[in-house]
Amino acid sequence: MLRREGFIVLLVCLVVALTGAGLAADDFTVFSVESLSLFDGQDGNPAYVAYHGRVYDVSETWPTGSHQGFPAGTDITEPMDGSPHGTPVLDKLSQVGFLAVNLWTEAELEAFSGRNEHPPYVAVDGIVYDVTETWPGGSHRGHPAGTDITRPIGTAPHGLRVLDHLPVVGAIIEFALSAEELTEFTGKDGKRGLIAVSGVIYDVSATWPSGSHRGFDAGQDITEAIAGSAHGLSVLAKLPIVGRLD
Repeated sequence: MLRREGFIVLLVCLVVALTGAGLAADDFTVFSVESLSLFDGQDGNPAYVAYHGRVYDVSETWPTGSHQGFPAGTDITEPMDGSPHGTPVLDKLSQVGFLAVNLWTEAELEAFSGRNEHPPYVAVDGIVYDVTETWPGGSHRGHPAGTDITRPIGTAPHGLRVLDHLPVVGAIIEFALSAEELTEFTGKDGKRGLIAVSGVIYDVSATWPSGSHRGFDAGQDITEAIAGSAHGLSVLAKLPIVGRLD
């Protein structure tokens, strides 16, 4: 279990700062299920919850870290959909990011075309949305599902506003690597430096120029080692997320 160390801000969550392929460098934060669980409203930590892939700050309204039996740090989609007061309560909350339950490459996204029993999904700025309800035929105005529509939606008359009502189901990444394949990315001899923590792959090329940092080596899964380190998960602060470890 990953250690909690004080006030968890962007050190624990998955900070998005990518260029090129992968998550876009916009002002939002992407959380994994595990990192979201650390924002439980306990021991001075903020209280966050996820609803249909969006993460909200409930610190002011859930001062004890729970509400009507539902703990902060969790996905409350199912209980919220069955709640008598429903989603209007979310209108008063600040959205702080997205929950990436799934991490897909652009090639993997192509399968979600709305055909062959696959639901239709699209990507915008690295976030993957479910368009099942709005794109019943797997396409919309000439744009097929299973693709990145960042550019066309940015010039569309309705623009990005349509995304506010779509469920978020995942995020786009650059790599899906095995543990053996990861060992090639050592950060040495001109190679990129990558590390894995809890199934998420981070690029440390810019911050670990020698391929190592405080005893951690690039090209490795450092999940267990980082949980027991003196500075814990703070080493992950602002590292670009580029993949998943399969």
